[in-house]
Amino acid sequence: MRAVVRQHRLTRSLLLAVGVSAAAAGLVACGDPVDTASITRVGGERFEEIRFEELYRPPTATSKTKEKVDLVQTETLTIEKSDPEQVVKTYGKVLTEEGWSEVQEPTEKRDKSWYGAWTKMGRNIVVTAEFGTAVEEGAALPTDFTLAFQRPTKTDQITGVGNDPITG
Repeated sequence: MRAVVRQHRLTRSLLLAVGVSAAAAGLVACGDPVDTASITRVGGERFEEIRFEELYRPPTATSKTKEKVDLVQTETLTIEKSDPEQVVKTYGKVLTEEGWSEVQEPTEKRDKSWYGAWTKMGRNIVVTAEFGTAVEEGAALPTDFTLAFQRPTKTDQITGVGNDPITG
C-alpha cells in the first residue's frame, strides 16, 4: 500500500494578509527617532574631510598667491601689525585645538623667520612666516606667511598604505 502525503497549501489570501501586516509593521517603525551617534560608521575617520580651504586664516590677512602642485597646496598671505613668531604660534594653538598633532614646534630660524609643522590623519601643514616689505617708508613691516598643505595619496586615504619605499 502506498502512503499518501498531504501537503498543506497556504491560500493566497493568507499570504497576502501576512505580507500586508509585515509591511504595515515596517511603516510604523519608519517614524521612530534614530540616535545617529549609535550608528556604526564604515571606515571611521579616514572618510572625514580635511580641506585646505577650511584652514584658519586670520581675518585681517590678505592672500597674495595660491598654488597647487600635485598633492601640495600653498598659499602666501600677508598680515599687518603682527610678527612672524606671533603668526606661527597662533597657528600652533589653533591647529592643536582642532585636533592636529604638533610635528615641529614653532621655531625661529637663523634669518629671524619662524616655522612650525602639524599633522592630522595623513595630512600635513607647514606654516612659515617672515617679515615682509613695508608698503610705505617708515611704516611697520608686515608679516608674510605661507601655509603649505599636503594631503595623502589616494592609496593612503583608502588603505592607509602610502608611498613608503619599504612597504610600497
